[in-house]
Amino acid sequence: MSPHQSEMFFRLPELTALVAGYLTGPELYSAILVCRQWNMALIPFLWHTVDTDLYGWPSILRSHDLHGLSESGKDEGWVRLVFQKYGPFISCLRTRWKVIIIAAFSESACTQLTTLSTFKLGQSHTIQEEAELQRALIASLEETFGSLLMAFRPAFRTDYPIISPLFVGMMEPSKARFRTLDRQRQNWIAAQSLWLLIRQNIGLHTIRLDWDLEDMCSLTSLDFLYDGILRMLPRLVSLESHMIPMDLERLLECVPSLQSYRTLQSMDVESFGSSGGGAEYDHFRELGIPGVLTCQSLARLLGKFPNMQRLQIEALQASDVAYSAGKINNSEGENESGGLWSACQGLETLRAQIVGVDRLSYLQQLTLNRLALTRPAEGQMSERERAAVDRQHESHKQQRQILEQLSVLTRLKSGLDQLSTLKELRVFGFEGVDHRIGKPELVWMAANWPRLKVMGGLQEGWSTATVVDMRRDELREHMQRLRPDVNHRSLSTTQ
Repeated sequence: MSPHQSEMFFRLPELTALVAGYLTGPELYSAILVCRQWNMALIPFLWHTVDTDLYGWPSILRSHDLHGLSESGKDEGWVRLVFQKYGPFISCLRTRWKVIIIAAFSESACTQLTTLSTFKLGQSHTIQEEAELQRALIASLEETFGSLLMAFRPAFRTDYPIISPLFVGMMEPSKARFRTLDRQRQNWIAAQSLWLLIRQNIGLHTIRLDWDLEDMCSLTSLDFLYDGILRMLPRLVSLESHMIPMDLERLLECVPSLQSYRTLQSMDVESFGSSGGGAEYDHFRELGIPGVLTCQSLARLLGKFPNMQRLQIEALQASDVAYSAGKINNSEGENESGGLWSACQGLETLRAQIVGVDRLSYLQQLTLNRLALTRPAEGQMSERERAAVDRQHESHKQQRQILEQLSVLTRLKSGLDQLSTLKELRVFGFEGVDHRIGKPELVWMAANWPRLKVMGGLQEGWSTATVVDMRRDELREHMQRLRPDVNHRSLSTTQ
């Protein structure tokens, strides 16, 4: 191939488009500088996703309001011009900056968004804003001692501009608190711009709204959110909103295309589906909500979502299950909780923390260790020794009942040897807990679970103090020798 043919080959737009999907942002930026043809072909790929936590965005946005003093020379006007020029190419926008939201909405700069994610819009501050907050804090302290600085007095105004009749009677500015009135005004405009940006992108598939949006505006009517915003999004598939509690039934009625909803706000799901009527939501796949559910409510919830793939709740209040961890189908709530498990026939992953199991205290464990050596007759035991033995028996009984119930739930034909395709084990993580697993058990696991890749505790990532345990470390090292390909995750850290 001659040099001329090689050059023509690499200028084929089809080839350029194929390569573009494998290039990072900086690589795409370098490529568009090569020639005009590459520039035209790669600009849509370069601007497909804008994440203002990456590349040069953070430094630009931290100083964009310094009025000519910005180190980068890129102010709010520059940001607006960039979005006016390249906004039509942006499909995915992730930001924590108000100026980006305003620029994306202004003059319909972004109308092709499929993903919009906001993070701490009300808490992300420029250098100038941080200085103002510091002065406001000092002013508030001085005010306590009688010296009032009027410019930074926490204030509340309702005469800020409303940029759309849509917000009349539906939304109002939040209190300024430690912000100046000018910053409060900017927050108010940014909040309106965000809602209008959502409305002008009817092709949105994914939306994430952080909780601190309430620092910028207050919704006075939820009708605005349901009918004025969500009902306008016929293609919305995933919604993560931590701003305000929402009614799940009304949400699904307004957005029939919705497949995933996650929130950190409390919501009433106890009454969801309690009437027994209504259609099932076959398309819904994922739900993440805080709070505690009863078995009956969870059964109704799962009955409404027959194709649920992921459900995350804070806790399951099994008040109808005996304290001694007896079988659920022997409890008074047999019918209700029985429906719960029948709704989970396709369950593949169940992450749960079992609480209420009796555990021996440190002193009781020492007592049992001593009894194992002395082996006294039952009549010769002290009251403390008898209590330790009784508690151990009760703990073993509870553990057996739990395992029996789990075996019913998982419907295994035999035992653990049926889990030859197991990839991730979260039952224990060598965390100093007396799990009674030794080297023979590890040898068996290494041989019978060839696809095992991860071993860890139920709550990895929590800040849990782990006691130094030589036995645990020995078992971990033994398993690592048997299966060096298995990753071990601690309760306190992820390795």
